[in-house]
Amino acid sequence: MTTYFSTTVPTWSAGPYVVSKFQKNTAVTEVPNPKWFGDTPPGFATLVFRILTDATTEAPALKSGEVQAINPQPEVDLVKSVQSQKDVVYRIGAGLVWEHFDLNLLNKALQDKVVRQAMFTVLDRKALIARTIGQFDKNVKTIDNHMFVPGQKGYQSNAIPGQGSGDVAGATKMLTDAGYKVSGGKLMNKDGSAFPTLTARYTVGNQIRQNELAEFARDLKKIGITLNVMTTDDLGATLSHDAGKDYDVVVFAWQGTPAIYQGAQQLWLSTSGSNYGHYVNKAVDTLLNKAVSEVNPTVANQELNEADKLMSADAYVMPLYQKPTFLAYKTGYANIRDNATAVGPPYNVGQWGAGKVTAQ
Repeated sequence: MTTYFSTTVPTWSAGPYVVSKFQKNTAVTEVPNPKWFGDTPPGFATLVFRILTDATTEAPALKSGEVQAINPQPEVDLVKSVQSQKDVVYRIGAGLVWEHFDLNLLNKALQDKVVRQAMFTVLDRKALIARTIGQFDKNVKTIDNHMFVPGQKGYQSNAIPGQGSGDVAGATKMLTDAGYKVSGGKLMNKDGSAFPTLTARYTVGNQIRQNELAEFARDLKKIGITLNVMTTDDLGATLSHDAGKDYDVVVFAWQGTPAIYQGAQQLWLSTSGSNYGHYVNKAVDTLLNKAVSEVNPTVANQELNEADKLMSADAYVMPLYQKPTFLAYKTGYANIRDNATAVGPPYNVGQWGAGKVTAQ
């Protein structure tokens, strides 16, 4: 998508602004759309969306005036930094964003479901949350669904008993019953060879995700698996099919849309380009396709939950928690509002402007 946008910058727009310039990994510049049909003209002559690939630069950029608004993933130090700044409005909310660990099934070592189930069983999600995001948001709880988040109609817990519980003995038994051995603190394959070291990726500068992977690495060490934690400054490239062997474990968040059923197809269908970990389950495909064509939403939700139960058992993606949203902007700007869908705060960009903030 990034490559396509770099070479095919749109000259058209149905919104109040149109792209005038695109600089890959730097910025998107927009100007008022001369064909905008709205009653109110756009509030700015130029609107620049800066692309900050290092999350640690966002709060300083807001403080210095390099940017006037930020919509980052909240982290302890970042939130504290913004809270200490004068003339800044900030909001912490909840919505359709959820954090997760994904496994890359191109790695032969991860193609055995027992290994994946053991990895997710030894993971202690509650401890992970307490030591990361829970430091500034005590309301964050584990999430147990790949299709819905708490608050959405259709959400229910489809967690497999034991997964995410930090059960070392249970995870070890799964492996040994399947023919693996833990010897000298190292996991040995069924043929006696050493289980390979796994590479885990997180976006550069994201301290919470670095700590989340550190927690996972510590838990995996208990069953003899070594996780090598590394950064990426281009998550899209890391996840893409062309570069799909660049990670074994990755942590990031999905941001949902109101189109629940189409969204589920996009993420989990075996033929989808967004199925980065190459997960294939024909029964899941069938249920996703039935749900998207179902006219009764109650039945469609049931079908998504049946698919979710299969996915949970397959231990491909481990949902962690419903992610808080964070929006901060300089005072003196009006109508910049949080929006937890994939559209984000620019959903009402035509109403942005300088002036008094309206009720939110």
